Amino acid sequence: MPEFAHEEDAARGAPLPEGLDMVDACCYMALRGLYVMFQLGMIQREEAAAEKQRIKKLRDDTRRQQRFEKDVADKRWDIIKATEAARVRFRKEPTVEHGFALCSAIDGAKMRREETA
Repeated sequence: MPEFAHEEDAARGAPLPEGLDMVDACCYMALRGLYVMFQLGMIQREEAAAEKQRIKKLRDDTRRQQRFEKDVADKRWDIIKATEAARVRFRKEPTVEHGFALCSAIDGAKMRREETA
């Protein structure tokens, strides 16, 4: 599991660094609060360590979800670009031949995307 770049700042209670995205900002604030609770004796070391791991896992899970959503959006955009001409032809003249051409364009776009992945 990757470490959090600003964890030492969070442990010191430093203000939220500039330039963090929402995921990292939330992680920073959660870690900062966790360190304060530990320093005040509100939680034990083992509990703090377990919670810290849960925070980092949530951050990593969120990052994986974001990458997945971006990949899906990129794939959709590639298919739209690759099939635009065939879609326009089929809409103007919805013949069987244009339908097959559209299917071929979609299949080709999917194949090209899988080859680059």
